[in-house]
Amino acid sequence: MKNYSTRVLLVEDEDVARKTLSFYLNTIFDEVIVACDGNEGSSIFKNNFEENKQFDLVLTDLKMPNKGGISMIDDIRILVPNQRFIIVSAHKNEDDLLKLINLRVLGYFVKPLNIDNMMEMLKKAKEEVLADNVSISEKSDLVTLNKRYTYNMLNDKLYNEENIVKL
Repeated sequence: MKNYSTRVLLVEDEDVARKTLSFYLNTIFDEVIVACDGNEGSSIFKNNFEENKQFDLVLTDLKMPNKGGISMIDDIRILVPNQRFIIVSAHKNEDDLLKLINLRVLGYFVKPLNIDNMMEMLKKAKEEVLADNVSISEKSDLVTLNKRYTYNMLNDKLYNEENIVKL
């Protein structure tokens, strides 16, 4: 399997929370991009999307100046409908929670953060991202020649159904 570099967009308006989350995210993911509010988060996501760069996870606060997290999530989902999100918020608003049920939200953490719970969720999110990437790359490495024969470009082997064909 090719090396896959995991990317996260962190959108948090509180300076201390942003630095803390960024530190922990950097211990798990390969690249962490930081934004200070929903406007900046939307802009960064859009610019990366236009450059064919994807984010495996967007971790965001909900209540922020300029543009809130839910509005930013709506912007992002227009570009990438199946984007993964984790919400970090000081608020436990039922209306917000109901809106998030239909989105691809992996978790919802209430501030102040329980670091152990958050780290566990982030590790699971990374495992899911890597598992998705493996299945996509494995599919793209197989070339179907006909109903019986497939060729695996990764290991240079020809298969007759499930048996390796000696050449």
